[in-house]
Parts: sequence; C-alpha cells; structure tokens
Amino acid sequence: MARILVFILAIYRSTRRDWLEVARSVFSGIGFIAVLVTIISATSVNIQVPIAYTVLFAIAISFLSIAIDGYCASGYLRDEVQLKYQDSSLSTEIYVKFGDMFEEKAWYVIPVNDFFDSRVDESVISKNSLHGYVINTYWNANENEWRKEIDSKLGSHAGQIENRASGLPGIRYPIGTTVVLSNGWHNFIFVALGTTNSKTNETSSSAVDVLTCYKKSLIRARSVCSGGDLALPLMGLGLARSKLKPSSVIDLAMIAISEESKGGGMITKKISIFSYKENKNKIDLISQKKVWRHGV
Repeated sequence: MARILVFILAIYRSTRRDWLEVARSVFSGIGFIAVLVTIISATSVNIQVPIAYTVLFAIAISFLSIAIDGYCASGYLRDEVQLKYQDSSLSTEIYVKFGDMFEEKAWYVIPVNDFFDSRVDESVISKNSLHGYVINTYWNANENEWRKEIDSKLGSHAGQIENRASGLPGIRYPIGTTVVLSNGWHNFIFVALGTTNSKTNETSSSAVDVLTCYKKSLIRARSVCSGGDLALPLMGLGLARSKLKPSSVIDLAMIAISEESKGGGMITKKISIFSYKENKNKIDLISQKKVWRHGV
C-alpha cells in the first residue's frame, strides 16, 4: 500500500513538471487498448464487456504505461538518472540524484567559505549548511578539532591576511582552495566557495566561482579518490548566494567534469551530483539527460 501511495505521489509531482511525458505515457496505453480492440474485432469474436470493466482496464493500462515509461524508459519518475556522453573518451559514470549524499559511501566534496571558518553559531556558519552539518555530525561539533586539522593542511596554501572579529581566522584563501580531511572511513574534500564579507560574515558567489570550485575539487579528487566514488553537491544554491538555478549548477558541474576529464584524464569511476529532494520540481532530469547525451 505504501509503495502505491509513493507511486501516485510521484505521478502527481511529475504531472506538474513533466505533464507532456505523463500524457505521452497515457496515450501510449490508450493506443495499446485500441490495437487490442481492433485485433479482437478482426477475429469476429463477440465479447460483451461491461463499460465499467472497460474503464477500469483502461485506467490500469494507463498506470502501467506510466510506470514502465516513467521508471524504465524515459525515467521521469526516478530519483536519479545517469547522464551519458556519446564521447567515448569520458569513461566515468555520471549520475544526478535527489536525496542525502551522505547515505552513499563516497568521497564528499563540501563547499566552505574562503576563511575556512569553524564556528557553527548561525552568525558565522549555519548548522543547516553542508559546512556546518559536517562539523557538527562528523566532528561531533568539536570546532576546535576541525580547526586544528584544517590549519595543519592550510599551511601549504597562500592566503591574504585581513582584520576580523576576535577569535575568527584572519586569512582569506583563494576561491577553489581545497583541503582533504578524513574522519574514520568518511573522506572529505573541503573547497573554498563563498567570498565572505568580513563585517557581516555573509558569503556570496558567482557562476565563475562555482565552476572554479567544481574544477579544483575534481583535480584534487583525481589524486586522492583512487577510483572510489565521488559525491558532488549542487554548489552555490544556499547561503553561498550565487542566484543560480539548480539546473544551471548541474550544467556547470557537467562542464567541469567534461573539461577536467578531457584535459587531465579520468577523474574516478563514478561521480554522483546530489540535490535535495525539494529541488526535484525545479530540475528536469529528462532534459538534462537529452542535453548531455551529446557532451560539450
């Protein structure tokens, strides 16, 4: 029963977003019924079927057609889709998925601000950001420990000294700076995305910043993933304030994957681009699949 309700809910959401695809599936089912009726009529077999049964059969065939097309053919009901290139030089499997990327075992790319701040207090870092979530969840809200580990890796990166409030890091690092940290079997690539206002601590980013971060993250992933799965979030949509649409961010991620793969070789075997399920009505997976079938 629960699966039926989930299926009906998926159809409802898809009807709002992909109504042409749903309509095509329904008409395909109706076409099947028309062909079946024609065949039966041609056999000269006199079959009397009540109208109510005919209607129920038509509805059942329509739902079956939607299920087959939505999950197996076009894929507009699925929570993930594989984006395939015709270019055989790109051997990495690329998926776009809706859900929690931390449910998969992978290397996680985490965007942070350009000071690599560690204070999760809603003033500097929000607990609802990936940056704050990772510190609270995987470092048990031990901000000092995360700060210590980050600082030990940032020593090899050049930054710009700035005056900030007492207790906050005073070195601003270039957009795209990456730091690799591990906690147990969880592996992270932290990348500087948001440009921080030193007075308000608000961050901002642009399309160029997002593309830069994807490229720098992929370059780093190539050297550390050792063929393991890589999970990329949609960067810039939240508190990084890029004002980009989710579909545009997917395009930027795909461009980065394509360019870095062609320029530097295979990054890793599988890359998944994750978005929150709340963005499902804002992203047309069918269009994304069709567009990226031909690569860039």
